[in-house]
Amino acid sequence: MKLAVVLGAGAGYSLFESRRQAAFWEKLSPKRAESLFPALTCPVQATLRTASLPNAHGMIASGYFDRALQEPFFWKQPSTLFSGPRIWENFRRRGGKVAQICFQQCPGTDSDVFLSPAPVHKHHGGMIQEFLSRPPNLYHEICEITGLKFNLMNYWGPFASIKSSEWITEAGIETIRRLASEKESLVLIYLPHLDYAQQKHGPQSRSAAKAFSELEKMAEALFQTAQENGYEFTFCGDYEITEVDTPVYPNRILRDSSYFDVRHVEKMTYPQYVTSRAFALADHQIAHVYVREEKDLDPLKMLFSMSNGIGRVMERRDSPELNHPRAGELILEAAEGYHFSYQWWDTPEEAPDYADHVDIHSKPGFDPCELFPMQWWNPFRTSTDAGLVKGSHGRAGNAVVLGSTFALPETCDSFLKYSQHLKDMLENP
Repeated sequence: MKLAVVLGAGAGYSLFESRRQAAFWEKLSPKRAESLFPALTCPVQATLRTASLPNAHGMIASGYFDRALQEPFFWKQPSTLFSGPRIWENFRRRGGKVAQICFQQCPGTDSDVFLSPAPVHKHHGGMIQEFLSRPPNLYHEICEITGLKFNLMNYWGPFASIKSSEWITEAGIETIRRLASEKESLVLIYLPHLDYAQQKHGPQSRSAAKAFSELEKMAEALFQTAQENGYEFTFCGDYEITEVDTPVYPNRILRDSSYFDVRHVEKMTYPQYVTSRAFALADHQIAHVYVREEKDLDPLKMLFSMSNGIGRVMERRDSPELNHPRAGELILEAAEGYHFSYQWWDTPEEAPDYADHVDIHSKPGFDPCELFPMQWWNPFRTSTDAGLVKGSHGRAGNAVVLGSTFALPETCDSFLKYSQHLKDMLENP
């Protein structure tokens, strides 16, 4: 069989129902499905590719805290970061070819083709736009064929825009065509831009409506290319973005209660993980709290339960989806309308040097402030005002859209069951 899978960031069912206009959706029989918990980028993408939950594949957020190294890691890319057999393993054993276009954690030997942004930061300043790819020269070949170059600043940061998804769409079209001559092939494509508009302006905004219309055009172009080349086609959303207006700062709560230690570097403060009794790794509306000693669990549960904007406080062992060694001892879920910020400082002078820059690997948490410039005349410095954020995700109970050229069973009513169905299809064509 030949199958193209398109994953649309932030393609929630409510947004889809209110904004869809393109006629091609009717050919996909779109339906509502429960999103994964936690509804975060890397856990969702790992579940799609393993048909398992975070308690098995280990992607508990888009980052984690390494207890041995006493250091948080965010947005690392090797495919070895998530565990478990891929849904296409038997498919590949039969000779099927697998391609992943701009999926998180796709670089590795578990697929035949991949493209993943991997810029080279020069020591004397500046950046070389590059990709990790298999085969090694694939990025340059696609740039030459399409006449388009990928710009990382369009993929994330104040300049994030539809241009990232446009390049990925063209790369996806070219990959579908390249693998069409194979007896069996699977192409997975990730389109990110709808997410940006909703985080910056909210899911009910005109910007979100415009971004969804643009997504429709790209999804339709991929659908048509798939059909022309003998592929089945499926589209899925990864999570639903909901309105937020208030940030919550779990690390400030921990610092104020003497659980979270900082070191002073000139006037700035930096986390001192090696002595902190507890630390919160924040990712949208989910936070993992890593607690050094078990005796602190009950006091911390009480502390967070009494804090405004926190909807649920769970022990890892009581959260079936997240009961994995990488998860925090406590897991926080934001209340409706709230989202978490990694920040621990109270005054601008205390902020670390990376706070007002795009630096996805240094920050101990996801930072949506990186979408907002500090001032319009200096877009290379980003805001630190978490109150600017208008949309977020991660909480349980939301829904995404699924659609396909093949029949999805009635029981396929969740993202997990959808991934399990794709696995069954690939194993039993």
